[in-house]
Amino acid sequence: MSESTLRVIQKLLSRAEATEFESERDSCLAKVAELMARYSIEDAVLAAADEGDAAARRPTERLLVVPAPYAARKVSLFGAVGQNCGCTVIDVGNDDDGQRRVAMVGFPGDLERAEVLITSLLVQMTREMLLDPSPPDTRAPNRRKGGRSPGATAAWRRSFITGFTTRVNQRLAAAMDLEKQRDHAGAAGRPSPSGSSVALVLARRDQEVDTEVRRRYPHLRSRRMDAGSSAGGHAAGRRAGDRASLGSPEVGGRRALPR
Repeated sequence: MSESTLRVIQKLLSRAEATEFESERDSCLAKVAELMARYSIEDAVLAAADEGDAAARRPTERLLVVPAPYAARKVSLFGAVGQNCGCTVIDVGNDDDGQRRVAMVGFPGDLERAEVLITSLLVQMTREMLLDPSPPDTRAPNRRKGGRSPGATAAWRRSFITGFTTRVNQRLAAAMDLEKQRDHAGAAGRPSPSGSSVALVLARRDQEVDTEVRRRYPHLRSRRMDAGSSAGGHAAGRRAGDRASLGSPEVGGRRALPR
């Protein structure tokens, strides 16, 4: 993603987070999702046509830190965003301080988009999770005054993260599907500059990423994340995922995720 493109997206995201009007925020975030999907497709087409930077035409890897607390649960957010940006995320282990590390494999432009989104969504998710006015757990004898017990709070927040991730994943996937449909309708069956259809270009790109993942991690196993034990937390997380703008001004010109 070019610097100029990134600036356009970040300006829209800043507006989305600054406004008090839900309609303006929704309009901004819808445009951001559209731009993210469009540039992902354009990058893929240019790379297939051997245009642009040679390094941008090869999958590579970035190592990212998943912050504590609930780092193991937050890995699913990294995975969902990465997948919708054309990347694969691998959980490579935990640190002594409760953080986890993940490897993200993909093309450079897709990695850039994924990292921008993840940085923003972590900030938004944490803010929503801490401010959510859900009712206290009145059944727990050791609950904190006016709130849930420590154990119930942890379970609620883990479920919140999963619900948030589920909804964000659905929204990102829908934006990409819509952009593919628009691209197909606009092209009217014409091939991309590489001589292949856009759908075929994207499929080949996915295969290249998969090949690179297998090369770097030949013994990789997938694992499934459950929805958590708190239905209320999961539902609250989904609502927050509906409200989330797909980026934030906190991203700015620096990286909030250390490598």
